[in-house]
Order: sequence, then C-alpha cells, then structure tokens
Amino acid sequence: MTNTKTLVFMRLLPFVCIIPQGHTFATRCFELNVNIKTVQYLLGHSSAETTMDIYTHISTEQAKKEIQAVNTLDLTMA
Repeated sequence: MTNTKTLVFMRLLPFVCIIPQGHTFATRCFELNVNIKTVQYLLGHSSAETTMDIYTHISTEQAKKEIQAVNTLDLTMA
C-alpha cells in the first residue's frame, strides 16, 4: 500500500532527486516560504533543527533581498 509520503516523493521525483539534492531542495523550499515542518517531513529528518541548521543555505540573492527588507524598517522611536 502506498502512503502519502511516498506519493509526495513520486510527484517530486521528476524535479528533484531527494537524497543527493537534499540541501538544494531544502534551500529552495525555504526561499519559497514552505513550512519548515513540511520540508522536515519530506526529507525524513527527525527534527526541524536538522533541516534548518544543516540542509538550508542562504544564497547571495536571498541575503540581498533580506538586507533590502531590513533597510526598509523604521527604527526611529515613536
């Protein structure tokens, strides 16, 4: 019997090879704001910390976007 996790993997397989591309997959999901618990589940990690601390990486483009967002903050005291 096929479970939900297997069906999700089967749907992703044409686009992603989960094992060798785990870091890329996790990073791209992070960039798309996919819930980290979902990515943890799909990669089979026992904790979200493993997914976030080891498998996701910040690209230069992502860092630039985040810096631009921070620069728009109004830090003056009201």
